[in-house]
Amino acid sequence: MPTAVIANTYRVPIQLLPSSLAPGLPAPAVFYGTQLIVADGKDFNGAASYQIIADVLDMESVPKQSKSGLLYQDTVRKDFDALKATIKAGGK
Repeated sequence: MPTAVIANTYRVPIQLLPSSLAPGLPAPAVFYGTQLIVADGKDFNGAASYQIIADVLDMESVPKQSKSGLLYQDTVRKDFDALKATIKAGGK
């Protein structure tokens, strides 16, 4: 779920595209502009992390949000981390 954290940190549009709308594109894949950052069967085998994406955005001097997003509030972050843990555990 690096998408939510990226959106709370950087001022960058995020677009989610179903693989059915991009035949031949490996899914999952993450782009910044035309630059392929990660993709299934390619770099990082489609496993995008916050740090991988943040490194690219920082090198490109993408502006950051003027104030912290909700994910950085303790109560929201606790629930967000619990949700991530549940997903990693397969919903158990």
